Order: sequence, then structure tokens, then C-alpha cells
Amino acid sequence: MQNTSYISIVIATYNEEKHIASCLESILSEEKNFESGHFEILVADGGSTDNTRKTVNEYEKKHKFIHLIHNPKKIQAAGWNIAIRKSKGNLISILGAHAQYPKNYLKECADAIFEYGADIVGGRTKAVAATDTLMNRTIAAVLSHVFGVGSSFRTIDKGPPREVDTVFSGCYKKSILEKSGLFDERFVRSQDIDLTMRIRKLGGKILLLPHVVISYFPKKTLLSFAIHNWRDGIWAIYPRGFKAFRLKFRHLAPGAFVGALLLGFILGIFWQPFLWLALSALALYLATTIVMSLHLAYKNKSLGMILTGPPTFAVRHLVYGAGTVFGYIKSLLPQK
Repeated sequence: MQNTSYISIVIATYNEEKHIASCLESILSEEKNFESGHFEILVADGGSTDNTRKTVNEYEKKHKFIHLIHNPKKIQAAGWNIAIRKSKGNLISILGAHAQYPKNYLKECADAIFEYGADIVGGRTKAVAATDTLMNRTIAAVLSHVFGVGSSFRTIDKGPPREVDTVFSGCYKKSILEKSGLFDERFVRSQDIDLTMRIRKLGGKILLLPHVVISYFPKKTLLSFAIHNWRDGIWAIYPRGFKAFRLKFRHLAPGAFVGALLLGFILGIFWQPFLWLALSALALYLATTIVMSLHLAYKNKSLGMILTGPPTFAVRHLVYGAGTVFGYIKSLLPQK
């Protein structure tokens, strides 16, 4: 049965030539799930320098419901806001271009909004390696492991629909987006978490559908993964410098751990027991990464992950945590 809502899919892109076609292909078939003329895709591009715009233009010529629009500010928050303001739907699905969506994803989310009285609905995210290299597979495995990401929309894989604090690539009631004031464009990252926090303060209900699985494609190399986590770590805390912003413990734990280590090393200069305490904590952490990497290797049937797991977990936690410490220091400085 068709859903009678008008759904607008908004996607913000910048140099996504490797993923935008597969992203669009995964949702094109959903037009039939909605009444004629009640389906549109708005791609807000931030001036890509690769073939992203060319690819979207080709799809735009074939499908009258696809529209490419310009995002002069480049950042995702601005692109999503531009697309939302231009959208016609009463439901807005805010999708990441770095992912593929399962059959009937949009319809399942749209149906669940009305069935459960939710304001936002999304599926579970599963990290999938885009290449068959050991490192890319390890990064994907770490991002699907509870030690890598904690209990989140990436690791909840069983049970009925449940309320959560945020979802990836969710479907929103347009009314709740407008009521919340849309995305805060001061955020380069963490803008979706900030938005869902504000929506929850307004009494909004966010629902996760564990049986609906989105394939997310993470970074392919350890260096690019490290840069990504450094930036995520900064934006986990930097916004406190310009607005009230609270994150869950899982977002701040790496920063607290790295901060404690740094404090221990500094104090250890003056009193050696602090140094030994910090070294013991670091040794215990590294031992834990080895144990978890053994589990990772067993779970994914890949002996190589015994070697690649520890540095990948370390990048996920320690580089992210270092970014958080840097972001905290930066937040104390005068804001522009």
C-alpha cells in the first residue's frame, strides 16, 4: 500500500563521486511507494570539485523529481537547511551520501512515524567496507563493535522499534524541523546530534527500527580514519564555546581518558606515582584493545584483524580523545 505523505529526500554533498550514484540508486525505486507527485530528491552540493555534480545532473535529466541545488556555504548543515526550505513534503528524509539504503527504507520510516506517533524515525547503521583491503574491513568492523562505538544506533541490532537519542539518516516530520529552527549552521560536525537534542527538548520522539539496516561506508585507510576521528573529537566539545551543548558519555569518554592520561604524565614530572598511574592505565587500555581485537578477528573470521585491530581501536579512541581535548581548549578561547 502506498504512503499518502509527500516525502522530500534531502542530501548534502561535497566531492561524493564515489558514492552518490549508489546512494541515489538505492532510493530511486521508492517513488512507487508514494502517491504520484509526492516524491522528490533535493541534492544540495557545496561546489564539488570532482564529478559529483555531473553525476547528479545526469540523474536529474532522467528523473524529473531530482533537483540539484547549490550550497554556497559548503557545510552539510547549510546544505540541508537550503534543501529543507525548498522542499514540498510534509516528511523530510535527511540522508547521508556516504551510504546505501535498503529496499523500502523510506516507506518503512514514513509508516512508522504515523504508526508509533514518532517525530523522527531511522534504521540501524552497519559500517561496510567499500574495498576488500584488510584495513578498510577492520575500520568497518571497529565501527560495528560495542568497544569501538559503545551502545548506539550502530550496535543495537535486535528487538522491536525503540526510542533513542539520535538516528542516522532519519525521516523527520517537517513540522518538528520548523519548530526546532532547523540545523545550527555554526556546526561543521555534530549538527545532527545538536538538532535531535533540541527536538527532544521540545518533546519530540525519536525511534530506531533495528531490523532496517543502512549500509554506511567509512574511511578506507588508517590515516584518513585518524583525521576523521580527530575532527569528530574536536566537534564533540568545541560547540560548548558558543552554545549550551551536551553529549552522551560515549562521546566524551575518549576525551576524558586522554585528558586524564595527559594530566598524569604532567603531574608525573613532579611526583612519580602519577606517571606510573598513567602508564598503568595506558597499558591496561592497550591490553584491552588486544583482547577486543581477538574478538574482532573471531567475529569477522579474519586473523589479520589481530594485528590491525589494536591500532584501529587506538585511533578511534585516542585520536578522537585528543581531538576532544583540543576542542575543549579551543572552546575556552574567544569565539569569532
